[in-house]
Amino acid sequence: MVLIHWTQKYPFAKVGARDLLLPCYKNAMIELEVYAAGIRNLEKILELDHEFEAVPGLRYKIDSNHDIVYLDFEEPTMTVQEVRAVFRKLGLEPRIVGQVPTELNPKGKTQPIRIGGASHAPSPS
Repeated sequence: MVLIHWTQKYPFAKVGARDLLLPCYKNAMIELEVYAAGIRNLEKILELDHEFEAVPGLRYKIDSNHDIVYLDFEEPTMTVQEVRAVFRKLGLEPRIVGQVPTELNPKGKTQPIRIGGASHAPSPS
């Protein structure tokens, strides 16, 4: 029996007991897992399909037994905020399972809060 495990962070295939590593950079996908209570409703599934069909390079699978949506992006065509907005538009409250891939986070949006010219971080005593 051959076991193949794909990840985005380390795009290698781990094959069998020998732990032979094969590079798989061409097929590396950006994976995001979203829990959304209520997605098992057929109407919500159809609405989600309508929203996601226009996104290029996106493949997804819905586990309606556990209210989980698995998203696979070929390239970062949406941010995690845009993914959340799609779910909220359908009246669902999305919860990201695991770590958000860095490719789906917008760059340069977060800055430290500065009050009176100093950062609002505790100083070492």
